[in-house]
Amino acid sequence: MKQWLILLAFIGFISMNASAQNERKITLACNSSQTLYDIDLGTTCVEGNADERKEIIQGQIKTIINFNNAFAAAKISSLYICDNSNCPNPVTMDCNKSAQVLRVKAVQRKISDNKYEVKFFGVVKVSCSVCDTAAGGGGICGDDTFFMPQDILLECGTSQLVTIGPASLFFNGTAAQATNFANNAAQSLKAYYQIFGHELPINPKCYDIICEPNEICIATKSLGSVTSNPPVQVDDNPPCYRLDFYLNINVECSTCQEEKKDKEPQELKPEGTIIDQIYPNPVYDFVMIDLKKEQRAPMIEARAQNDSQQLKLYIVDQNGIQRYSSSFSAQEESIAISVNNLSNGIHFILIESDGSIVERRKIVVQKE
Repeated sequence: MKQWLILLAFIGFISMNASAQNERKITLACNSSQTLYDIDLGTTCVEGNADERKEIIQGQIKTIINFNNAFAAAKISSLYICDNSNCPNPVTMDCNKSAQVLRVKAVQRKISDNKYEVKFFGVVKVSCSVCDTAAGGGGICGDDTFFMPQDILLECGTSQLVTIGPASLFFNGTAAQATNFANNAAQSLKAYYQIFGHELPINPKCYDIICEPNEICIATKSLGSVTSNPPVQVDDNPPCYRLDFYLNINVECSTCQEEKKDKEPQELKPEGTIIDQIYPNPVYDFVMIDLKKEQRAPMIEARAQNDSQQLKLYIVDQNGIQRYSSSFSAQEESIAISVNNLSNGIHFILIESDGSIVERRKIVVQKE
């Protein structure tokens, strides 16, 4: 479920790994096992001297092993089908399927002085147990879904806690097994994001209207907590439970800082005004936005001569969550937008040009 994500890098990298192998599902006979080598578990960058890099990589390997045993192992096991045809009663008996991450290997590649790219590879063992009349725990009994990435726009100097979800897994086993698996998986997700925080499924932007021309706001994100809902049974033969997970993410836009040479596109800077008026306000069904050329900054006028130049319009709610976005030509005179999909309350209209917020206006939605 991706507009821009899925769930994690691990969900990034585990889903990539799974999709790469889904083409070749493997059937194992009951009471047998198979080991896969060099499962791709993702890539990161590490800086520092040899001892510092070694310590960081060891910590990452430990976290990845824990995370994999809760998520990756179960997901990889879903690529295997247990053949229970040798059971006395294949209709009522099942081969319990499980997966275990035996070890994780790291391969380093030098990028620059004291900076290395590190690729992680896992050795995973998948097993099918002897025939059993009870459904085993640890299997995957349906398609899984992952966090969808979300755009967050905040004013400089503000912060908020964003809850995003769900990430879901479908678990084959008893209710007690499902609950235990969900708790372990939540802890593993938390440990994973504490190391790979840059892969949180949030895209923060700051609009720095209060900053000086040579200053910018910096958007940061960090994990607050991971929670899981009680397992929901979706099938009873064999028992299958859906496990939903949620991330609470801290998003913060710093106060104005001196502009860096390596400024990123999301570090936005105000440049001028192009909106003449917005009406009606409060808005009941449609909001009209009139653009007045003589009020535009000179640089906006210059861009308007380029037919390919497109401006972007966002509508965000009071929490900075993007609720609407579209592109329009700088030569247009007015825009009409339906508010049917917006909730009642205060919203902000932001116009972006060439990576900079050039206008911010407040509207009040009051649908009858």
